Amino acid sequence: MLNKKNIVLLSIFIISVGALLRYYQINFENYWFDEINDFWVTDPSISLDATFSRRESIGDVSPYLWESLLKMYFKIFGYTPEIGRYVPLFFGILSIPFIGVLSYQVKKDNSFLLAIILISINIYLIKYSQETRVYSLVFFLATINLIFYYKIISLDLAHFKKIYIFLLFIGSSILNFSAHPFLLIIFFSQVACSIYTFFILKNKKPSIFFIYSIYINNIYFHKL
Repeated sequence: MLNKKNIVLLSIFIISVGALLRYYQINFENYWFDEINDFWVTDPSISLDATFSRRESIGDVSPYLWESLLKMYFKIFGYTPEIGRYVPLFFGILSIPFIGVLSYQVKKDNSFLLAIILISINIYLIKYSQETRVYSLVFFLATINLIFYYKIISLDLAHFKKIYIFLLFIGSSILNFSAHPFLLIIFFSQVACSIYTFFILKNKKPSIFFIYSIYINNIYFHKL
């Protein structure tokens, strides 16, 4: 039976292994086509109008959050392809402990260790953490969003004692939509889950969340 200290040490070890696997030979391969496009679009020496023109020229219609982060990063740390890959590396590593948090929320036992092991050694997540593309950010934001969603449906929010959870969830949802359109799948899944829980299972815990999420996201989409 693992005690608390050993669990913490083991968690740190697993996360460290995952970080090393993502860092190892991070610039072994040259940029591929999509990475070149992102690198070209996020040139910090050009204006915002020029950036959008370049996006349009390559047919990029995705939200602008990733390019904004990358452009600011290049402006601070230098505009080189090798440096660019440390952005997805950062989000790739940061996702590991947050997956552990999400797993522990679902089942409060040591099974979260298995979750972070599987995430740490996942070859696809390792690969995405070494590419100057949006997918590590997408995975990280989706994980954060699910953490807040699970908190909402697990709490009695009848008296708005946890309103800050709503605000954090809404903020993470907006960031999700600003990162990649595929993350809308998560939003609509959450809406479907809320409808099923409220109307079929007659559990009123997520009902306020459902109203808030629809209202806020309608505001967001009308601004687009």
